[in-house]
Amino acid sequence: MKTVGIIAEFNPFHNGHKYIIDQQKRLGNRVVCVIGDDFTQRGDVALISKYARAEAALLCGADLCILMPVSWSMSCAYNFALGGISLLHSLGNVDAVAFGSECGDVKKLIRVADAVHGDAITPILSSELKKGSTFAKARQNALYTLIGDDASVLDSPNDTLATEYISAAKSLGFNPEFIAIKRTGIDHDSEKTVDNFASASMIRKAVLEGDTNIISAYMPPESFDVLMREKEAGKLANVNNIESAILSYLRRLTREDIKALPEVGEGLENKIYDAVHNCTNLNDIFESIKSKRYTLARIRRIIFSAFLNLDTELFGQPVPYIKVLGFNSVGEEILKNASPSVPIINRNRDYLYLSGTAQKCFNIQNTASNLYAMAYNKPQPCDTELLASLIKVKNPLGE
Repeated sequence: MKTVGIIAEFNPFHNGHKYIIDQQKRLGNRVVCVIGDDFTQRGDVALISKYARAEAALLCGADLCILMPVSWSMSCAYNFALGGISLLHSLGNVDAVAFGSECGDVKKLIRVADAVHGDAITPILSSELKKGSTFAKARQNALYTLIGDDASVLDSPNDTLATEYISAAKSLGFNPEFIAIKRTGIDHDSEKTVDNFASASMIRKAVLEGDTNIISAYMPPESFDVLMREKEAGKLANVNNIESAILSYLRRLTREDIKALPEVGEGLENKIYDAVHNCTNLNDIFESIKSKRYTLARIRRIIFSAFLNLDTELFGQPVPYIKVLGFNSVGEEILKNASPSVPIINRNRDYLYLSGTAQKCFNIQNTASNLYAMAYNKPQPCDTELLASLIKVKNPLGE
């Protein structure tokens, strides 16, 4: 029996996610899920809260769910991967990391990861960047020069993230088994469906447009029920609900404030500042800033980082504590047998004992949760980070 980590947003939890968990459960493995925060990697609000997404995962086979705080969850692939991997490493008893993969070839992914973070790529990458390409495109072109066709894995979003998981583990001295589960059904972000598989983006779009009937076939019943419960309670989040709040905050920022944000460089703060002062809605801001070099996802993350008052202090650092969202009896055993290298937060009063970087991380997280509560269709009170209860479910055997 292995303890296998899975890093995901589960936004929302759908049949593709269950497929990955089921692959491990059939082998008798235990599953720890690191779940992204309420602000996501694409620079948006999650459809439902991290607690609801953790509950759905636990009801669908996960044993233990822990949180990736917002400073990592709403970040580039490198930092997102570092956040998830550092949490699994910090538990001290995770044997393997499983992930969806377009290529399904771990050896190829390791070769690419080693090349991406090796010294040989630096001068080639610099030359490519001078041509005006996005960083991702410049890096891929440099990799084709170094390793040939294996670089094609970076055409695929899940494989790109997988190489970052592998690199992050190596940087931390963490040596888990990597398990690449061949992606089935549909492509990432596709609006098409295949059999009973649909992308999370397609499901989110249907839900936000009020067409929830069509999505039940693409989600496990337990997850669908959680989603419908949240919908009925007014707890579906939409960035449109906080657009005015974001715009009002952005207009208070100086160029220097923007320059201090994660992922801002090379004078980008000037373009952002001008857009903020000339545009009257978020979409126009995003569209006026994005370019061949600066992707829409990166721009969205920067704008949300400004709103949440993030900075670069935590960027590139391991997560300084483990926030437990929920578990079943198997997950409780995983926690009991853990050898954590950072504090574990499984009671609200545990936050009182944090200090230094961990305290700053929590303060940012608490603020983000309070602002996310305003994004619901029915705004909620503050302090869920301090008041929310652990989610406890029975394991699949009902024990």
